[in-house]
Amino acid sequence: MIWIICMCLSYAVLALIAALALIAFFTNNRFDKLGRVAFGGVVVAGVIMFFPCYIDLFESMPLSIAKAVLASLHNVIRLFVVDGELTFVIDRVIESAPEGVWSAYSVLASILFICSPIFTFGFILTFFKSASSYIRFLMGICKKKYFFSVVNDSTIALAEDIRKHHPRAMIIFADTDEKKLESEYDYLDRIRKIRAVCFKKDVSSLNIAFGSKKRPVRVFLFSLDENANHKQAAILSAKYAKMKNLWLYVHSVLTDSELMLTQCVNGEKVTDIKIRRVNDVRLLINHILYHEGNKIFDTAVPREGCDEKIISAVLIGMGNHGTELLKSLPYFCQMDGYRPYLYAMDKNDNTESLFKARCPELTDEKHNGDFTTKGEAHCQISFYQKVDVCTKEFLDLLETIPEITYVFISLGNDSLNITTARKVRRICMSRGLHPLIQAVVYDSDKTEILKHNHSGSKERYDIEFVGDIKHFYTEEVIMASELEQVALNRHLKWGSEDEFWSSEYNYNSSVASAIHRKLKSYCGIPQIDIPPQEREEPFKTNIRVLEHRRWNAYMRSEGYVYGEKKDHLMKTHHDLVPFFDLPEETQVKDDD
Repeated sequence: MIWIICMCLSYAVLALIAALALIAFFTNNRFDKLGRVAFGGVVVAGVIMFFPCYIDLFESMPLSIAKAVLASLHNVIRLFVVDGELTFVIDRVIESAPEGVWSAYSVLASILFICSPIFTFGFILTFFKSASSYIRFLMGICKKKYFFSVVNDSTIALAEDIRKHHPRAMIIFADTDEKKLESEYDYLDRIRKIRAVCFKKDVSSLNIAFGSKKRPVRVFLFSLDENANHKQAAILSAKYAKMKNLWLYVHSVLTDSELMLTQCVNGEKVTDIKIRRVNDVRLLINHILYHEGNKIFDTAVPREGCDEKIISAVLIGMGNHGTELLKSLPYFCQMDGYRPYLYAMDKNDNTESLFKARCPELTDEKHNGDFTTKGEAHCQISFYQKVDVCTKEFLDLLETIPEITYVFISLGNDSLNITTARKVRRICMSRGLHPLIQAVVYDSDKTEILKHNHSGSKERYDIEFVGDIKHFYTEEVIMASELEQVALNRHLKWGSEDEFWSSEYNYNSSVASAIHRKLKSYCGIPQIDIPPQEREEPFKTNIRVLEHRRWNAYMRSEGYVYGEKKDHLMKTHHDLVPFFDLPEETQVKDDD
């Protein structure tokens, strides 16, 4: 009877393992612990199978059952090291088992004798695969190293671009699961093509300090979970406090992340590493304004009855990108001879309230729409809420916006952005307008297809698609930005490089200044390209006034308001007044 019971139990365990495997396969649901469960099941099935072979031998001894179990376990271990004897089991079956179970028991034994070495072989392969990663990592002691905390669209795109420019560099991905990458995201082939080294460990567990102390080590904490990025930044900044060649790039768009990352840099233990917050939303807007912002001025239209031109910008979608651009355009459009009107549209009914809470002085009655106060920022912002781009009411609204010269579309969905951009182009064409239209499209393949988009009549839509992952997540944009270098050079005129990197206030302020300085030159502001000390007095004053107007608009876009003293925590500043209300010693600081 014991032979029949053990045989049935052993077969039942194997059947359960097979059922779990089939369910996982047909439901396309990879059970992460299936291998361990299968291994444990084979061990249990093997012990049960061997048990009847030994229970008779130890029947007359003390602790016979325990000895039989231990002997069975010993034989199971021999199975995994390919040292088991199938003939022993068959002989015991023929000798002691009922005649009716001989064949079934022999088949059971054969299955287990075959399955066990397969698990052993798989373990060896896994071991060597892991060892191969460590060997490659050790061999790259003198190479540039780029660590990525996760595998996703943006990190893969950035890694591919790095490989193009640095063929001999070492690219390391942490927190990788090959089964998940291959089955769900199809990233595995791309990782292999760039010859990246993969580790299952968290990036903060890797020895990123291993290797040359002179070559830069760059770590990209680009998880979608921003709290995880901050936590890893804190761990790494504390662990490698004195590592001068370490750069941490921390993806975060949270408004409170500046404080978190500044604490990482300015803490007692952290003095030498460089931490850079990568706010990809702000980065994209700055990239557009610096490299393509001239088009916003090119499409401006003359204002009737005077020499001024009107910039009439329509922003459709007040998500992260739309809001960031609405913050930036007031300072960006401060230019002699131009008058900016901004129209913000969104489906929500609290867009205006949220923006006013964020930038109170930019939208208050005193400053919003003021075009008469000399030496003050001039801009008008209008909000349109509960606007659904899929309705006729949206098209009717576009008909009422005077002289549309620029349209930016960011609705959080590539297809909806594309469709809306085409609608806007048709409406504008029917009105005899040809504004610059830019739409955010993340999908690089779509962007390539849409480059030469046209209507059914082969007439070009002439829409620019910005922000696609392949062209945005590059070394040039993320790590070696021309704008960033120009901003650093401007900052060095009055501060240190460490202050530029450690203070996000300094960094963002310098970037905004660099963007506007380029556009001042493009728009032909008289004597702007002459050193300040060589400018003639009237032109020197005009440039100072213009720069202060820009600075006022920028500070208000960052949420600052007028206060009797400068306080970055309270966001107050005593210089947020018209240029001609400033003391003379302060006016001279506005040389650009």
